[in-house]
Amino acid sequence: MKLSQLKGYALAAVLGAASLVPTGAHAGITAGAGDVILGFRASAGAGATINYTVKLGQASQFTGATGVLDLNSIGADLTAIYGSNWRSRTDLFFGVMGATDSFVAVGGDAAKTLYASKARPSAATGATAWNRAASGAQGSATSQVNGLRSGLALGSTKVDPSNGASASLSSPTTVTTRLTTDLNSWNSYLSGGAAFTIYNPTIEALAGSSADFFRLTVGSGAGDFLGTFNLGADGLVRFVPATLAADLATGGVISVSTPDVSATSGSTSAVVTLTRTGGLDAASVLVSTATITGGAATPDDFAAITGQTVNFAVGQASANVTVTLTGVVLTSTKSFNVTISSPTGATLGTVTTAKVRIRSSSPDTTAPVLALAAPVSNAVVSSAKAAVFSGTYTEANLESLTLAFNGGATVSGVPAAGKFSKSFADETAATAAGIVAGNNTVVVAATDGDGNVTTVTRTFFYEKLVP
Repeated sequence: MKLSQLKGYALAAVLGAASLVPTGAHAGITAGAGDVILGFRASAGAGATINYTVKLGQASQFTGATGVLDLNSIGADLTAIYGSNWRSRTDLFFGVMGATDSFVAVGGDAAKTLYASKARPSAATGATAWNRAASGAQGSATSQVNGLRSGLALGSTKVDPSNGASASLSSPTTVTTRLTTDLNSWNSYLSGGAAFTIYNPTIEALAGSSADFFRLTVGSGAGDFLGTFNLGADGLVRFVPATLAADLATGGVISVSTPDVSATSGSTSAVVTLTRTGGLDAASVLVSTATITGGAATPDDFAAITGQTVNFAVGQASANVTVTLTGVVLTSTKSFNVTISSPTGATLGTVTTAKVRIRSSSPDTTAPVLALAAPVSNAVVSSAKAAVFSGTYTEANLESLTLAFNGGATVSGVPAAGKFSKSFADETAATAAGIVAGNNTVVVAATDGDGNVTTVTRTFFYEKLVP
């Protein structure tokens, strides 16, 4: 097919660090060997006569990626062409493809190397890789990709509103009427027609889902899984490398990463940091403050927060919560809690509360004195008797006294008048606290109101009765 026959068939948008701006009213984009192209087509409805393509830049940025790549947002363009419901449509598809030169290596990949996406079956399940092919077949496919790339440079920036698209787009974009009968059109490539059977039946996925991305060198067997492309609710194009593919399988876990926050006396704000691990899409959590008996009061010491929504954008890993303090200079340290709840698009981690301390103008810097009397080091504790942990402390402003067994969750001791104790009446209670048969380690911690902590560690042997 001659280049003159391609005029008006291709369309393109500019995206990412390697983007090129159209040079004229009817200019397209120049996509060279090794460039990766993202394209969209609608099989019906709004934008059904429009194809939209985006140059993502050289494949080498994806083959060597070690972290998530947030390329850019094309949400405004997708909305203009395919409607505000583009992400939930079941007739709008996207795919990603590219190739090196037919005769020359590009970006570290050999000649005739192909790149293609494939719909990911689910967040937890990857797609079966495209297979490599012999030199002749891959050479033919490479030539077909080159033909499409040549057509991109001849695209038109005009958009016909009668086709369901806005008269103007948010970024320099070339779009044209889709010609489904043209073997070198984007529609033919995406739908796996006769012109591109090496990627049969299709390289496309629904716009609201994900597509795994593969590299195929000349040969046989499965291609290399490079990572996954998806689009956030805001149209952000994201690439997740293969090394982080496990993050796709979860909605993410949001936790408080600063469980103990200190603000100097007279401060006007305190910041609590939330961290999300895993998960890629948008998520949110509610944040509230709570007073503590004998602690800071609202509105005298801080401004209360009730059910404030903290949003995590697509790919965002952390967010800060700022609590307004009144700036009062305190003569004694006061505290209050900040708690997260009701996650959307994620789950809560094990740490959901931060303690914010507004320190006094002359804070206490002396840690509590703590001693563990029972059990003695390497003592044998039997389930035939109550397991008792006891000791003494010296601290006028004791905030908490806790025990943790074998690195597990803390349990509260019972402090009173310089002494503390914690007992487990039977085997069930001991097991629930994290005590196991055999060797155990307990860490007792005493914390004062200024956040000074003293810990004592003790090992003991727990002997369970055999029925």
